[in-house]
Formats: sequence, structure tokens, C-alpha cells
Amino acid sequence: MQGLSTLARPYAKAVFAHAHQHHKLAEFSQHLAVLNQITSDAEIERLIGHPRMPQDQLADLIIDVAGESLSETGANLVRVLADNQRLPLLPEISAQYEQLRAAAENRLEVQVTSAMPLDEQQQQRLRDSLAKRFGRDIDLNVDIDAELLAGAVIRAGDQVIDGSARGRLERLAQQIGRS
Repeated sequence: MQGLSTLARPYAKAVFAHAHQHHKLAEFSQHLAVLNQITSDAEIERLIGHPRMPQDQLADLIIDVAGESLSETGANLVRVLADNQRLPLLPEISAQYEQLRAAAENRLEVQVTSAMPLDEQQQQRLRDSLAKRFGRDIDLNVDIDAELLAGAVIRAGDQVIDGSARGRLERLAQQIGRS
């Protein structure tokens, strides 16, 4: 079976193309977030996976739960996904859509895992430095992991910058092992 990423890609691209064409990128981000929340509910997940659940009824249930937070186009997306038994792809569709949106808006989402909390000034310096390096606006998400000992690990797209003490120690151990 094809990977989730491969199966989700055409749906994410189609949703993005529609949202971009109609200048509704933020609105569709919200639609996908609502749909993810609904479909991650344990009872809904069970219904999605049930072989006897009629797909049209499942789509109607999800649309009803979403209520007014879902436009007619969003409801149509649910129907298409249900008809093709692709509702389990919603988290991956959403993730790929957000990547396409970030690229279109010249933004890059960066995950920073730091050994210590970063104050606002440190975050701004890091944001400025990364914006200069990548030539994009930076959306910075910061987590704390005391196991890093010191420093930080920065994940920007497919690049990882490991400036943590733990990472340096691991690289040193590898170098000593090769000697």
C-alpha cells in the first residue's frame, strides 16, 4: 500500500489550489484543524475504521459535528474523502497543506528544542538570524528538554542544526571511536 504522504498529496494540493485561488488560505487552515479535531475523537476514529459504516452517513456526521465552522467547500472535501475512504488521511493532508501555505506565504516553521527557556529577546535574535539564513519569515516554536544539558536543537524544514551539549558529546564519542 502507498504511504500516507503519497496518498494525501493530491488532496492537499487540490485543497491548497482552491484556497489559494479564492484567497482563503487561513480559512482552510481552520477547516482542516476542525476536521482533524473531530476525526481524532476516539468514537469517530472507530466509526471511520468500521467496515460496515456507510461513508455518506459518516460524512454527514462529521459535517454535522463541525457545524458552522465548516464552509460548503469544506463539507464537500469531507464528502470526497469519505467517498474515497480517505478520511484517515486528514492529519497528513492538513500537514502538507500547511507546508504549501507556509511556502506560498514565504514562511518557515522552525522547531527549537532548548535545554533552558529562551526569553523573548533570545527568541527574536534567533528568529532574525534564521530569517537571514533561510530568506523567509520564521514561525518559531520553542520546547524545553533538560536532557540536552545545554544549547539547542533547531529543526527547519529538512535541516537539523544540533547545537546541544548532548549532541556535541555524541559527536565527540563517535570521533574517539573512529580513532
